[in-house]
Amino acid sequence: MQTKLLLTILFLASNIIFAQTKTIRNKEFTNINEAMKKPEMVYILNLSNQDVNALEIEWSKFINIEYLNLRNDGLNIIPPAITKLKTLKIIDLSGNTFESLPSDFSNLTQLEEVFLNDRKDANLPKTLNILAKLPNLKSLHLENDGLKLIPDEILFFKKS
Repeated sequence: MQTKLLLTILFLASNIIFAQTKTIRNKEFTNINEAMKKPEMVYILNLSNQDVNALEIEWSKFINIEYLNLRNDGLNIIPPAITKLKTLKIIDLSGNTFESLPSDFSNLTQLEEVFLNDRKDANLPKTLNILAKLPNLKSLHLENDGLKLIPDEILFFKKS
């Protein structure tokens, strides 16, 4: 009887801990000042449509970030420090004006999904050559980019 009670308590405790962890991981930060107060708790950072000064953000503090949304933030350059976010899986850089990605963008080895929508003026061949080096990339979004033909650089992507 005591063993059964103990097992039940352990089971319930582990479920509660798992649920709390999942809730924490699903918390979305939408304000950079709030995110900087607890950077290790940031898994999802949505700064879209905020015109943040991305070059001034201390990106290295976000050691657990998995999703970063910088859509429509007026970025004309991608901060080099972003390329050091080792846990990043999804990034949305749509609607910004940068010409191409930094060459060390391929350091984001966990990156699975990249959004580069609404970028009619981008240097797509250079960008695709950089993205082709990402070992875990599964999805690339180029919607509303004014493409009339599929660029040859797409051939350099690995099949998974």
